Amino acid sequence: MYQTIRMLVSLVILLGPSSVVAQQDTNEETNSLEEIVVTATRVPTPLSDTLSTTEIITAEEIERTKPRDLGDLLRRKSGIGFRDSGGRGSSGGLFVRGTSTDQTLILIDGIRTASATQGATSIERIPLDSIERIEIIKGPMSSVYGAAAIGGVIQIFTKQYGDKGTFGTVKTTAGTNNFKKHNARVGYSEEAYSFSASVLKESTDGIDRTEFKDDGNEDRDGFEQTAGNFSLSLDPLDNLAVNFAHVQSSSRFDYDNVYGNGKNLYAQAKLTTSSVRFEYEQSESTNFTGVFGTTKDHYTDYVPDSSPEHFNTNKSDLSVQVNLILSAQNQVSFGVDYQNDKIDSTNSYQETKRTNKGFFALWQYQGIHSSTVLNGRHDHNSAFGSNSNYGLQQSFDLNDEYKIVTSYGTAFKAPTFNDLFWPKKEYSWGTYQGNPDLEPEKSKSFEISLRAGSDKLNWQINAFQTKIIDLIGTQTIDTVSQPTNIKKSTQRGVEVELTKEWKDYIFNSSLDYLEAKDDESGEFLDGRARSSASFEFGKQMNNLYVGIDVFGERGRYDRGKKLPSYALWGISSEYNYGDRLFISGHIKNLFDKQYVTNLASPNSAYQNEGRTFQLSVEYKF
Repeated sequence: MYQTIRMLVSLVILLGPSSVVAQQDTNEETNSLEEIVVTATRVPTPLSDTLSTTEIITAEEIERTKPRDLGDLLRRKSGIGFRDSGGRGSSGGLFVRGTSTDQTLILIDGIRTASATQGATSIERIPLDSIERIEIIKGPMSSVYGAAAIGGVIQIFTKQYGDKGTFGTVKTTAGTNNFKKHNARVGYSEEAYSFSASVLKESTDGIDRTEFKDDGNEDRDGFEQTAGNFSLSLDPLDNLAVNFAHVQSSSRFDYDNVYGNGKNLYAQAKLTTSSVRFEYEQSESTNFTGVFGTTKDHYTDYVPDSSPEHFNTNKSDLSVQVNLILSAQNQVSFGVDYQNDKIDSTNSYQETKRTNKGFFALWQYQGIHSSTVLNGRHDHNSAFGSNSNYGLQQSFDLNDEYKIVTSYGTAFKAPTFNDLFWPKKEYSWGTYQGNPDLEPEKSKSFEISLRAGSDKLNWQINAFQTKIIDLIGTQTIDTVSQPTNIKKSTQRGVEVELTKEWKDYIFNSSLDYLEAKDDESGEFLDGRARSSASFEFGKQMNNLYVGIDVFGERGRYDRGKKLPSYALWGISSEYNYGDRLFISGHIKNLFDKQYVTNLASPNSAYQNEGRTFQLSVEYKF
């Protein structure tokens, strides 16, 4: 790791002069509006003033890079790893700074989305076409948001329409593996209100998800999804804004059985999030915000000659916050959260509901050459009791261009319904049951970051370490296995990011190094790549855009085995005939690389797609 750090420090020296030149170049360009971040402090803050390590993904970037799904999009960002279980629609694992999938909080329009039984958000069900913007906050955030924010917070903002007038768009896409997608969107806006609505239908024959070729597992495993979203924004008063948002998806996907007969196995899933948000400005120094919403995560498994099994989560969230501007340099925020989780399942859980109450406070100081953010939060959960967390961030300006940011924070992850209340059952390998005495997983994290930027060029180097205790593992006593707080882990790493936009060129790159180990065994944690790199370069030439991207990784372990390294190349392009007709296409895995990111068993892997091609036609009116 220390050799890597020395290499990255050398990179700073190389980047320094180039960034000065870039600043001179961009002075000739018209300055763009400063991007605003909401998620880091729950208060709108310019990106340049945000101390948390933050990345933003826009709808334009999604359209330009044409990812297969949300996991494919996120894994190209520094500090984020991803693996699925055999192609489109399969369950995926997301690893932010080496933390596990259920240790990162994912919000849609401010509402929590994770399954209460499984503990993680099924990101494969979130339709990309409904996304307007994504804010990625890396590092501990439980002092702001409560449970599950050990690795960070990813907030998805669904599409809205803000321009005046009427618009509409229809788009159709076809590609490899009989891929088809059709979507349409309409909207209207005036000064006092706006609305937009969209629908989509996607299907693919898919690939064979695993290497198993017997017992009915040798077939293709398809995927179908129907999705849509709706938004309505109202300004009933000059100082009051109200927004309604709704997004939902219904999916059907086939899968293989790594333990036996896999013929005609499939599952159906539905993810729905609805929210109402208000912003009330009482005065220039005082404003109130609030959000109420619900999430429904429903999953049903269908096995021939057996009754369907379902696991349904229904969540309700309520949050109210007051923001006070004390002076030009000082701002404080106070708020309360309330969450109610209910489950319904064919499994007979010991408990089927729980509530959580959270109280948080945040202070921001913006000085001339330094900034400070201090926050704290206390949560009380009806299932496992109380937990308190805090965070501190401090920045120092070295000069007009360079900035150092340091941070320290604590976080926690609540045990799931499966962990706490899984009913006692007999299996072929033994007996298993939940443990209602579990404690939350807890973490302490430290980070130091060196950043530099201008209107068109930004780069940063981040070094971090997270120690997690009371990790939930499985322990067997008297032939009965149950989850127990018995494990510890340490995640440390370095991230390098460089983004540049100049005239008609776009350049994005990142380089990551990660050590994520079990403290007792010293073994690397499954699913995390030790190093990864991402590169994107594009150019706009009149009506034609052409882009190339590369993603690679090495040092990923699974089931104790080191998986081979790989690199994936892709190309994309778009041609517009005026302002209405757009034709685009892309090729993924250009060189048809065979690679593995996830093992289905000790001797067999989940398969990944080879070379794929898609062509889209879009008309706007």
